[in-house]
Amino acid sequence: MNDKKIVSIGIDYNQRLKNNKGKECVPCEVSERYILFDDLVHENGMVFAQVRTTNDDVDRLLCGLTIKYDDLVAAIENMKRS
Repeated sequence: MNDKKIVSIGIDYNQRLKNNKGKECVPCEVSERYILFDDLVHENGMVFAQVRTTNDDVDRLLCGLTIKYDDLVAAIENMKRS
């Protein structure tokens, strides 16, 4: 008789991705793509980010972005909620 019990904890794809990639990871809600931000705002106010995908369980870089931190914050603050 096997006394070991395996309890499955329901973690969705987005939470698993955040657990693996860190707090700088922003997953897409409809695809296997995500943005991975650098954890540093550089002296010139720039932030580096990578747009990545995990299609077919292979993690690939799609493109890189260099954006102003202030522009990113302003864009988020100016979004309207429905």
